Amino acid sequence: MKTRKIIGARKFSLVLGVIFVLFFTFLFYTPKDLVLIQPVGISVKDKIILFSWESRFNEFAFIVDDVIDFASPLINKRVEEKRYSLSVPLNATTYYWKVIAYEQGEEVESRISSFQYQSEVSVASWIDEKNYTLENTGNVPIFVGIEEESDNLLITGAVVLDIGETFGREIKNKTLYRAEQL
Repeated sequence: MKTRKIIGARKFSLVLGVIFVLFFTFLFYTPKDLVLIQPVGISVKDKIILFSWESRFNEFAFIVDDVIDFASPLINKRVEEKRYSLSVPLNATTYYWKVIAYEQGEEVESRISSFQYQSEVSVASWIDEKNYTLENTGNVPIFVGIEEESDNLLITGAVVLDIGETFGREIKNKTLYRAEQL
């Protein structure tokens, strides 16, 4: 009987000790690492890309490059939120991103993550009373070749449309438009 009480007391002390350690670990523990949430290892084709991360810090450097060593970053911005919306046109390639957190002289760098940007060539067109209009609705600038037949002559031309830009012409003769990514 006496042996049982000692073993029971030891188990109780062990369980109580584990609970004590876990309680104080969770009570005083604050993560020092940055955790990148999105985009992580995926393909993206949106015109606006939302980046997000988790951290106990409140001041960050957000960095994006198409080279993994970040020697000449495309984006290097100071931000005070745990997210960043990127709305600049990107080329179709793999991009790398990371975040550096700052607070009271302490600096913590996240791991490097990547995403694949996919280009999307998309053109909307419509006709009103006199004009034929094209709009670049894709996520990359496009080259629009124009071929028009007039009096047995073939007239060629071209225009470059940035994202969201429109181009309109008066309807005259048979005209062919051909859009390509720059």
